[in-house]
Amino acid sequence: MQSVDSQATLKLFNQTDLSPILKEIHAAKRIFCYGTGWGQRDVLSDFRRNFVPLEKFFILLSAQRELQMAAASTITEDDLLIVLSLSGDIQEVKDEMNMLKLKGIPILSITNLRNNNLASMATHNLYFQATPIVLNGEDIFSFLSLFQVTDSLFRAYLDYYQQNKIERQEH
Repeated sequence: MQSVDSQATLKLFNQTDLSPILKEIHAAKRIFCYGTGWGQRDVLSDFRRNFVPLEKFFILLSAQRELQMAAASTITEDDLLIVLSLSGDIQEVKDEMNMLKLKGIPILSITNLRNNNLASMATHNLYFQATPIVLNGEDIFSFLSLFQVTDSLFRAYLDYYQQNKIERQEH
């Protein structure tokens, strides 16, 4: 199952035009990150750590209340919000996401590949495939494909960053 999810995730990533996402990351004054669960926040924490050498310091919103406060007053059009959700079902923060969309805040959603509220509200979308394994009636998901998407995005941004750095030096 893992390798099928991983291969499908890589295919989805490679089919995505990353240019607008990379430009958004590069231009953002601040980058806010919100994960809808513990595992998602762990993935974003690792993603955030990768950007430190590039002097991009992400603000990880650890709780729904922090997202509510940031949406109400802190986040501006010059920023970027990255939201990572396994299902894309964001009922608990739907009002905040609507407010951010109305304010014109750029949003990058990273969700499982299916129709979902989060992806429809976001400016940019990245997808992964995570197939559940049922254990005692509960769906258990591996987060490997989530890490794969964020790592691939970081690597793509690193190439973009280095290319822009070379172009600036040539001028």
